[in-house]
Amino acid sequence: MKVITKSLLFILGGLMLLGIGFYGGLQYRPVEEPSIDVAALEAQIADCSDLTTAKLSYTGFVSYEEGDIPLLTKKAFSMKYVAEARAGVDLSKAKVTLSEDTIKVKLPKAETQVIAIDPNSLEFFDEKRALFNWQDRADSATALEAAEADVEDKIDQTALIEEANKQAHLVIEELLAPFTVEPYNYNLVVE
Repeated sequence: MKVITKSLLFILGGLMLLGIGFYGGLQYRPVEEPSIDVAALEAQIADCSDLTTAKLSYTGFVSYEEGDIPLLTKKAFSMKYVAEARAGVDLSKAKVTLSEDTIKVKLPKAETQVIAIDPNSLEFFDEKRALFNWQDRADSATALEAAEADVEDKIDQTALIEEANKQAHLVIEELLAPFTVEPYNYNLVVE
């Protein structure tokens, strides 16, 4: 009886050790090194697409004149307007390279994306009408084109572009900041 009890205890102890080993094996999973896929990073950056990173409001004044003979064919007016210029980066053109410990992002140069005249801001002054050359919608369209050209000439586009480039760098640095800490510890270089 003692032999059977000892054998039974020995078998139960062996089964318990086997069960503990099996359970421990299920619980142990090797830690995989985190990895980054360049294509996934480029796709994440490209999802931002046309990123507007700088905006400038500008109030301008243009004069419009057409015709030669005062009162008969010569018409004129001056127009005050408010325009908004936006500059940014097309992130779908960003290139990402990955080395052992560095993520390098090469951004395209920022460019002016939109110059828009606010039609509700238009104010007309010094209107001079002509007897045989009435003002019409085409005159307003021509004046808006002149205002747009005036904005392009007057705004300091280089400062706007520089600010857009600077802001694009900051956005990418913030977007990829999680990869610069544990468990990745990559160095981030944005050009």
